[in-house]
Amino acid sequence: MSPSGTPTPNFNPYLDLYPTNTTATVNSSQQLVISGTSNALGVKRHFGVNGNIQNGTGFLTGYANRNVFTVDYVAAPSYLSSAKFGIELDSHYGGYFFIKQGFVSGPPSRYDLRVLWRQANSGGSSGQGNVTVLSSVAQSAILGRYQLVFYNPVYIYSNVFIQTIDFDWEVYKDGVSVATSAANTKLRFYYNQIDLCNNTTYEAEVIGNTNITIDNFGIGLNGNLSCLPPASPAPPPP
Repeated sequence: MSPSGTPTPNFNPYLDLYPTNTTATVNSSQQLVISGTSNALGVKRHFGVNGNIQNGTGFLTGYANRNVFTVDYVAAPSYLSSAKFGIELDSHYGGYFFIKQGFVSGPPSRYDLRVLWRQANSGGSSGQGNVTVLSSVAQSAILGRYQLVFYNPVYIYSNVFIQTIDFDWEVYKDGVSVATSAANTKLRFYYNQIDLCNNTTYEAEVIGNTNITIDNFGIGLNGNLSCLPPASPAPPPP
């Protein structure tokens, strides 16, 4: 309890946990431990900008500069099925930009690290990219700080039904560039089909009925504060 008698939250109230039986605690190093019994569990937070880009307001201004998602992947148990960190561009059309650890097989535990992106498409199908950064390595080689950078949005008007935004992007691990749009396709979002103000999130997710420890989880963006939901009520003290 704080000196004033107000409960002191042990978890960031601006972050949403999923599913409902997921728990998040702060360890002695002030890092976030996400755990639960569901096959897929995680934490997410809305971000976004709004405005009518055809009239030059809001969207392009908000995304024009270097936008950076950051997470420190601190720890996870052996034989973790997978863990992914990144940006979800509207759940309905399924665009995303992730780095993902995937289990290979056999002891000792070996993992691949990939950069994945999916181009949100108004028709439900999409182009997808998949770049392997590390192959069949120990988990210790995958832990570290990740930054997903996207910038230079270009608005493309094809017709009244197809209006897209293309972004350049780059991914860093521990400050070293490991994948870029210069050698791959760009991020593409169908702007007129996606609610990027209310349905865009950054998130961390684990698959495998287990837990992960992360730190410095956030995004730097020229956004619109009106797109952000208020904090959830603080949890009761333990």
